[in-house]
Amino acid sequence: MDTTSDMNTVVRAVMQARSLAIETLRQLYPDLYELSARAFSAGPAGGPFHHQRLGEFLTEWNNALGQSPIQALAMGRVLKVEALLAGRAPPYEC
Repeated sequence: MDTTSDMNTVVRAVMQARSLAIETLRQLYPDLYELSARAFSAGPAGGPFHHQRLGEFLTEWNNALGQSPIQALAMGRVLKVEALLAGRAPPYEC
């Protein structure tokens, strides 16, 4: 394999991991999934921009958590992840 092929393999793996993280969040924590669309001002939940931002959020290091949000969720730190998303979301309009 050449370097380009190796890097493309890594990119596909990262995208698959993010897709799996998003789908798991959607199934296990539907309220957090909906909150994330508001937190990222990404339009309706499930859109491509929402999924791009959510995938990045779930899998990248978060200084406030000391780990990625998906790792925090796996450790049961749901309230901490919810607080992070809520802090990013604009006030809820009635």
